Amino acid sequence: PHAFSGCSSLKSVVIGNSVTNIGYNAFMNCDSLESIVIPESVTTIGKEAFAYCPSLTSIVIPATVTTMGRAVFYNRYDNYGPITVYCEAEFKPDGWDDEWDVTGTSITVIWGYKGE
Repeated sequence: PHAFSGCSSLKSVVIGNSVTNIGYNAFMNCDSLESIVIPESVTTIGKEAFAYCPSLTSIVIPATVTTMGRAVFYNRYDNYGPITVYCEAEFKPDGWDDEWDVTGTSITVIWGYKGE
């Protein structure tokens, strides 16, 4: 948990293919984080993994992610903009928390995303 939490100058991340789990609060408070590439090796994204990341406006979640924690993209500040989550899964997997998409700002979820 908290692996990169508070890294305010972190702008982009490409996660290696050997990673299977993005932990609880892993990128919380990464104010400058604009993009992250999640490989198909990832099966779990922990609670509030991308909370308080105001520069993150879109993200692609591979279909291999079968477990998702609560409030992964939680933002409670009014000045945070919307986020679009592109999910390769056709619909919410059973292992995803019912409140995985809870956020203080608007969130748009695109199911069945096939890439550009």
